Amino acid sequence: ALAPEGVSRRKKMLASLSSESVVIKAAGVELPPCQATIVEVDFKARKIKSQDWALAALAVLARQNKMLTMDMLMAALKLRFKKTVFEMAMAVMETVHCTP
Repeated sequence: ALAPEGVSRRKKMLASLSSESVVIKAAGVELPPCQATIVEVDFKARKIKSQDWALAALAVLARQNKMLTMDMLMAALKLRFKKTVFEMAMAVMETVHCTP
């Protein structure tokens, strides 16, 4: 998930992306021209905290079955986090999964 500061640091990298690449960007962030598929997510409208944007971006990819599946992501989260944090992560994923 890219915010404005990430874009400015990665301009050259973004310009070199192929059409097979996927970029998830926060709503309102402007990107330089690139061939990648751009997926815009309005994290703020979904009330997703900036600290959870990366997880939300992974959930978007998993929802689209791009690079990983929801089952893969859930399995990784179960391995990484204890119950309380896992449940919070699942809540973030549900926010992304249930809204268009």
